[in-house]
Amino acid sequence: FPVTIQAGVLQALTLARQTKDYYPWLFCGGGYGEQMVPKGLLLEDPVTKRMLSAGNIMSRRQHLRAREVRYPENATFILPTKNIRDDVYAKTKLMWFLSSIDTWGMVALESFCSGIPVVAHYHKGFAESMAVHPQSNVLKPSGGFLVDREAGQTCYNLCVRLMQDQPFYDECSALARVRAREVESLAQRQLHELDALLKDIKNG
Repeated sequence: FPVTIQAGVLQALTLARQTKDYYPWLFCGGGYGEQMVPKGLLLEDPVTKRMLSAGNIMSRRQHLRAREVRYPENATFILPTKNIRDDVYAKTKLMWFLSSIDTWGMVALESFCSGIPVVAHYHKGFAESMAVHPQSNVLKPSGGFLVDREAGQTCYNLCVRLMQDQPFYDECSALARVRAREVESLAQRQLHELDALLKDIKNG
């Protein structure tokens, strides 16, 4: 989960606190904006402080700032990583992405490829990438779910069901993989169509 206010980190931290006796949470820094990092991190690690202040390891052109907040005991924070497959997706059962500003759900599609269901804030980009209608019933199995990130009880109930109802989770995971294959097939078809169009233009 990205750790900026725009990405919904405060709402996610609330969910982590509500489930502190049951589930571990993983928060990954980086990307953009002011990073909400665990208290003491900047003081304990001057290298981290310099990195978050000057940019991240993915792109030095992106200037980040950091502010320390209190993380619950069941929340782990990791720095930006180039090996997101092993450092994030391999350790993740359910992806929360409550961003209010991201316009395309690349994180959702990457999660889908690993069979990880995604819960995202209402956004047209995520609705399109996950092929989920904004008014979809969150009680119905789906690879992706759209929620109002301010609707705390809805988010909590969905979290508990996905983590505790294994048949429901398995169906959602399977649907996530189906959507990943659909997008891959669509991309290949669009590339073939573009290639054919360019050849027609070239041959005049």
